Amino acid sequence: MAAAFVMALCLYFRLTWLLAGYIMFAMTMLLGYTGGFMLFTTLTAYRVPMSYPTMVILMWNFAIVGVISIFYQRGVPRSLTQWYLIAVGSIMAWTLSKFPEWTSWALLLM
Repeated sequence: MAAAFVMALCLYFRLTWLLAGYIMFAMTMLLGYTGGFMLFTTLTAYRVPMSYPTMVILMWNFAIVGVISIFYQRGVPRSLTQWYLIAVGSIMAWTLSKFPEWTSWALLLM
């Protein structure tokens, strides 16, 4: 409720740059942190070793290239942008599948 109110205030006062920055930050966290957690879970399930610094650098690059390909589409191949949008959808679906069923439906209805 508070987040929607702040977003409405930003639109009312024409602070769209602030909203764009927030959305880019949220997308970076989604691709970097949540995508990294998904990768860590997969690597643990298949018992694939990976060092922590390697994982951080890999997910940082994954997140930054994703934000650039989604929001700054000049010079970026369309297939890369589409691939990242599919990755965002997959990460969100995986995240929602971890919640109880009623929580997932409530979030989808909101």
